[in-house]
Amino acid sequence: MIGLIILTILIDLLYTRLVLRPLGLIIRTRLLNRRFPFKEHLPPIKTSTADFRYLDNALIELMGKIKEAFDKEREFTSNASHELMTPISILQNKLENLMVDSDMNVALQEKTLGMMKTVNRLKKIVHSLLLISRIDNDQFTRTDTINMDQLMREVMEELGHRAETRGIEVSIDLPPGVIVIPQMNHELIFQLFYNLINNAIRYNKENGQIFINAKISPLHTWTIHIRDTGIGIPPEELDTIFDRFKKTRQASSEGYGLGLSIVKSIAQYHNIRLAVNSEPGIGTQFSVVFP
Repeated sequence: MIGLIILTILIDLLYTRLVLRPLGLIIRTRLLNRRFPFKEHLPPIKTSTADFRYLDNALIELMGKIKEAFDKEREFTSNASHELMTPISILQNKLENLMVDSDMNVALQEKTLGMMKTVNRLKKIVHSLLLISRIDNDQFTRTDTINMDQLMREVMEELGHRAETRGIEVSIDLPPGVIVIPQMNHELIFQLFYNLINNAIRYNKENGQIFINAKISPLHTWTIHIRDTGIGIPPEELDTIFDRFKKTRQASSEGYGLGLSIVKSIAQYHNIRLAVNSEPGIGTQFSVVFP
């Protein structure tokens, strides 16, 4: 009797696994390890069960609609950015020519200067959107090998004066030896760390500190930590800081809300994982995990 019960249970388990095998295939191929946007086209799952076929077709149709909507948004962003750059550049040149006019009075010069600042701000926003669009459209190669120590020196050459102006001490503690990361785009990785360190300076306190260090995990992935002693980010806003045009309440008067969105696009393009921990009034730490 005991043997028959055990045999019945084993047969039931094998039969259940055989019957549910198409469902497991649907989960593995449609839902697990899928990277958005969905570029590859997967064939329908072969199954004689009508419900599984319906589920599989529904997921394929849903993913197709999501990709179509994403492609339209990406195309609009790219086209709008390209079309806006030309008139903005023309307007900027005309305003610059007006500023050198010696007959312009002081009041008019101040108004023109204010217009130039607005045009320059618009130009930076369009340039950022264009960069995101180029990343989304795979217009960058990933053939460079990154020397992390050299990259950090390049970033600090650009940002060192900003930190000195505010009395912020930047401490870089990389492990001995050279951290070399292949199959990257140097320009984009530079932009990623430039934006993160620039934010650490911008939203830091006067005479604050920034700590940059790296470590390797047991899974042989490099993690670069960037920690500051700045104003921090409220817990309820951590989930949305990488969204476009999203700025925290503390930082509402700074930037355009596109810096971290660019960081996210670059990270996704290189299969880099981002993590952030923050405490208001204490500081923020961004972790960049290379595969």
